[in-house]
Amino acid sequence: MVTTFEIAPTAALAPFVHRYVYCEFDTNGIDVFKPWGASYEISIHFFFKALPAKLVNPVTGEENLITE
Repeated sequence: MVTTFEIAPTAALAPFVHRYVYCEFDTNGIDVFKPWGASYEISIHFFFKALPAKLVNPVTGEENLITE
């Protein structure tokens, strides 16, 4: 299940930041394969609690293991 929150920036940051989006993913330990579509927005992704175990490129199948 994915829970998403959208938060408006402060007035001072509004000219530079459109919105903050916070997402929580709970897969109950099941691998989820979903394409990540292109976006016209520029974004930075942060992992607040735990890093994903691996990231898989759906085109090449290349796996990138995440280490701390």
